[in-house]
Amino acid sequence: VRAKSSMVLSDLLKNTQECIHKSLVSFFDINEETNIIETVVLLSSDEKSSVRKAICHLLLMMLLKIKLKSSWIKLIYRLSLDTAVSVRKQALTSVVMLMDEDGTKPVVQRLWLETILPGINDNENSVKDLCITQLKTVLNSLDNDNCWAIVELIADPKSIDLQVYFDCGIKHTHDYEASDSTKNILITKLSEPTSSATALLVISKIVNQFTEGISSNTFLDIFNDSAKN
Repeated sequence: VRAKSSMVLSDLLKNTQECIHKSLVSFFDINEETNIIETVVLLSSDEKSSVRKAICHLLLMMLLKIKLKSSWIKLIYRLSLDTAVSVRKQALTSVVMLMDEDGTKPVVQRLWLETILPGINDNENSVKDLCITQLKTVLNSLDNDNCWAIVELIADPKSIDLQVYFDCGIKHTHDYEASDSTKNILITKLSEPTSSATALLVISKIVNQFTEGISSNTFLDIFNDSAKN
């Protein structure tokens, strides 16, 4: 019943028309922790994994339809570390969907990084595969501003922990092949002073795939030109 009621509320947030949606926002009353929010927090630690899984989906709808509230984002993060495989997968799937729908927001990009990258080390293959697939998607979509923003966050000197996870993720992407478009984007970014450091970091991690089909002299010329910038 608890899981079903959570899913019903999720569907209500997802499908309501604008006039009803305003009433729902008032119902959640985002200005203070109301009973409904307290209940969501309580159910996120429910003994039943099916309930915690349903809460992952409800939190996604709350973040998409009401507000990107930090306390709700922290709940999604915590659920991505849940002991139950089904809950972790739903939490990570919710993060992916949130990134697809609202990926321009730095807080969403960081949530993606802090859940998807560590998830590559998950003991459950289905969870690991989900995260590896997402990393490959980002690497093959660097022409997308949101994906480039993600690798820029990884390249930030303050993000040592994320770089460690990124290294590990690359090691697990054994069948990854850098697409021609990815190579071209990185080569272009190397010539841009504001992007060259990020491009070099990515190239250094996928160097075997990147340099395939590019002569060593060409690669060295590119590297030297970027260094001058």
